[in-house]
Amino acid sequence: MILSPRPSPLALVFALAALLAPMMAAIVPKGVAPLFVVVGLAVLPLFRRAQGHWPRPDRAALAALAALTLLGLASLAWSRGLPGDGAMWLRQAVPLLLLGPAVVAAAATLTAPERRLVGRATLAGCLLGLGVYLFGHFALGLRTQPGLVAAAMMSWPALAACTATARPRLAGGLLLLVVTAFGVGFGSLSAALVMGLGAGAALVTWFAPRRGPVLIAAALAGWILAVPLVATHLPTPEEAANRLPMIASSTVHRLAIYRGTGELVMHAPWFGQGVNAARSLPEGQNQIINYVFYVGDKRFSALSELIPLHPHNALLQLWLELGLAGAVTAILLLAAVVRLILRRTEGSSRLWAMAALTGVFGVLNVSFGAWQSWWLCLMLVLAATVRAVSPPPAPRP
Repeated sequence: MILSPRPSPLALVFALAALLAPMMAAIVPKGVAPLFVVVGLAVLPLFRRAQGHWPRPDRAALAALAALTLLGLASLAWSRGLPGDGAMWLRQAVPLLLLGPAVVAAAATLTAPERRLVGRATLAGCLLGLGVYLFGHFALGLRTQPGLVAAAMMSWPALAACTATARPRLAGGLLLLVVTAFGVGFGSLSAALVMGLGAGAALVTWFAPRRGPVLIAAALAGWILAVPLVATHLPTPEEAANRLPMIASSTVHRLAIYRGTGELVMHAPWFGQGVNAARSLPEGQNQIINYVFYVGDKRFSALSELIPLHPHNALLQLWLELGLAGAVTAILLLAAVVRLILRRTEGSSRLWAMAALTGVFGVLNVSFGAWQSWWLCLMLVLAATVRAVSPPPAPRP
């Protein structure tokens, strides 16, 4: 009897991160940040001990993140936000931006059995995350939407475990159907976008394995450039509600925030108002969104600052704080990630990598702040997990 080799400590750390992240997001989302930091601080020495050197991140992705970090640092010189906002960004976002690429790079060294272990842990984490969300929703009255978003995001690399089943297409299809049903049934637009846009990206990549990702990247880059202009042409709350009476009141409120933020972007379109300045920008705090109206028997109302802490749209926040320079840097990062996917994945792993990337891009447009540490860490856990479960491409002849 031949015993399979025991998984390395490095593989166990990645499996633990994939298992715990969705459940953590469903219970206490802010706990995702310390989870990732602990994982990162464990991964680096374990990798060095096993490989004899530190992880070597993809140079293009590292350069894009370095450029974004340097731009943010430079913007502190002209920031219109409070000094504490810049200090918060330095304390929370910068260490994660520097740690993330190394952790993702370390995930590429796992063996085939270790990749299967991480895949099973990802599937278990996704399903357990949904279970924890259900319990919190019905037993405790909690509505932690990040739990649904995390489960949706992790469902794409969880497909790696489904490929090892007797009927992989059926298993994978059922998983995606269940997660989509949760997102739609519980009214999570972010989770629904992860699944809908992800499925579309996977389909495009399936039909065109090399050109598809490039076309998707071009479309996403175009949207990054166009988003502030689109925001200024969004309908007013009354117009939106009258055109779509079934629209949620919270969505109408978001449209008002996006429209106002798009107009503020035009005040400093080249280099923005300073990193993390959205939290305390005078125009964002002094302008008030205040409306009450009815469409039939349905009441629509809102009373808040124009920007309550952040615009709930990471792309608009990037434009507002770092201007066109920040948008171009984001496009460079997007190009680096897609280039890495094309170089390091093939077959089904390329499908779920592109699905995960495109799904996350959808969430960036409708929720969460650009620099929220738990959100940055959730994206980094996803990236590391996708890298961990993806087998290296076959050598070319």
